[in-house]
Amino acid sequence: MAEVYTSNGNRPAPARKIRKLANVALNIDGTVGHIESMAVEVHDLTDRVGSMLDHLDSSLERLDDSLDSLNVTLNDLAKTTSTLANTMTSLETLIDVVNPLIRVLKVALYPTKIVLDFADDRIAQVERVLNR
Repeated sequence: MAEVYTSNGNRPAPARKIRKLANVALNIDGTVGHIESMAVEVHDLTDRVGSMLDHLDSSLERLDDSLDSLNVTLNDLAKTTSTLANTMTSLETLIDVVNPLIRVLKVALYPTKIVLDFADDRIAQVERVLNR
């Protein structure tokens, strides 16, 4: 049997080798297709993760705003509590000053009360006499 050569002077490959190479090429093509499909899935997942990260970032910004608002409220509450404590201290001081004054006024006005009680008794006696 005579050997057959290709136009460039090489021997042609046997059919079995050609089939093997064709199968390898098909497998490579299938693998490339699978890799491309996986790349599309990875791209979709990347988009979804990006959307989730955007949503998370937005939620964190709202949470940060809420925490800032809560911090302002707590600071206002602390100021109000401090003002209330100062007011209570002032009231206690005022009570400490007013109580002795009330006692002094009671003592100072007691003779006037006695005179007024006596005058009331006398007026009542005179009215009884006049009404007889």
